[in-house]
Amino acid sequence: MIYKPIKYLAIVFIFYLVFFTQAFSKDDPSKYILETDDWYYDVDEEMGYVWMLRNGKVTHGDKIRFLLDTHNCDIVRELFSFYTMMDNPKIDSLEKRVLEININGNNVGAEIQFVMPFLSGHSVWFDMGRYWVDEHIEFHKSKKVYKVELFDQKDFLADEYFDVKFNEWDMDNFAEYLKAGQMKCKLLPKPLQS
Repeated sequence: MIYKPIKYLAIVFIFYLVFFTQAFSKDDPSKYILETDDWYYDVDEEMGYVWMLRNGKVTHGDKIRFLLDTHNCDIVRELFSFYTMMDNPKIDSLEKRVLEININGNNVGAEIQFVMPFLSGHSVWFDMGRYWVDEHIEFHKSKKVYKVELFDQKDFLADEYFDVKFNEWDMDNFAEYLKAGQMKCKLLPKPLQS
């Protein structure tokens, strides 16, 4: 008695699995790529944005992001995020602040674009600025990794805000993926809003 409903459900499940696999296999597979350890894209046609992203090697959900905007696809904006579970009530005060950070052994300034609650903590987004695509490719061409370290400085103790103060992202195939992202950007219609 109980075997008939299970058998029926199994047949229905297999039918849907085969049907949907066939339906999506004829479409552009890049539209259905899930987050991986490789570069991937998030295209927002409504806003005219192409995000090129990669997950971190230390904290997987922290991403390095390169944003291309249809208003000028020759300019790329570089950002990355750090997730923290530190329960610092002043974490929102970091927003719009410029902190000195270390990237691949060089100390540089990074503006904290925003801080937002996320899961059991906060996601803190660092903005590294905007660059010409070709110049940025040249700048990163010899880099194997993009390694970021947060450290103490005047009026900022990293341990008070971040439980993990470092992350890194592989930079392999950066040039090819950024050029492909730029092409995706150029193929998008410009959004109606300015």
